[in-house]
Amino acid sequence: MKPQLLFLILVISFLSIGNSVHAKPYVITQVVEGGIDKVGRVILEEAYKRIGEKVTFNFLPGERALEMSNNGETDGEMFRVDNMQEKYPNLVKIPTSYIQVENVVFTKALNIPVTSYESLKPYRVGFRIGLKAAEAGTAGFAQVYRVKTMQQAFLMLDLGRVDVVIDGRLVGLSQVEKLGLQGVRILDDPVNRVPLYHYLHKKNQSLVPRLDAAFQSMLKDGTIDKIIGK
Repeated sequence: MKPQLLFLILVISFLSIGNSVHAKPYVITQVVEGGIDKVGRVILEEAYKRIGEKVTFNFLPGERALEMSNNGETDGEMFRVDNMQEKYPNLVKIPTSYIQVENVVFTKALNIPVTSYESLKPYRVGFRIGLKAAEAGTAGFAQVYRVKTMQQAFLMLDLGRVDVVIDGRLVGLSQVEKLGLQGVRILDDPVNRVPLYHYLHKKNQSLVPRLDAAFQSMLKDGTIDKIIGK
């Protein structure tokens, strides 16, 4: 074989590999620590592995994470609620929800039935910035305290500065344990159950159908249920 032809074949092969495999791990932002984020990491690592790619994670505050993902500074979001692309147009949703969160109400002093967000309207409500379901559910409330971190919200609850804190069941319980808080409990059933979706910056559009197929496969073969521990 002529050297020129061999060189051309090698170049074409190299370009083909480069187009199918990302040179570096995709950087995905996460905004919570404890419980559900660990599950999300494992599920995403397996999904990316199934499409021949690698992924890494970067912990950031909620709004900053969205801004960086939307600007293309990171590759996407671990999980977010539906329709985030309406406010952040550069984000593309993977159509299949691979996990859901139960948002619950944490309190120390109250003993009230919780049937909806409206049940909390008379009280001082705290939650972390970026918890979109809580932001929407408490819109118009007079006493809402949005803070940068879960830790701040739960410390405010412990000090009696808010009556309730809204957050995911697993991440909230993890925070209570981490801070060593006494007397904090969950009120009744979840205030809502929210399906969550993986989002990518539009520059990674080509991954969408591949990851969607991976999620569907993992749901069908029971991998996701096994990771979640159902």
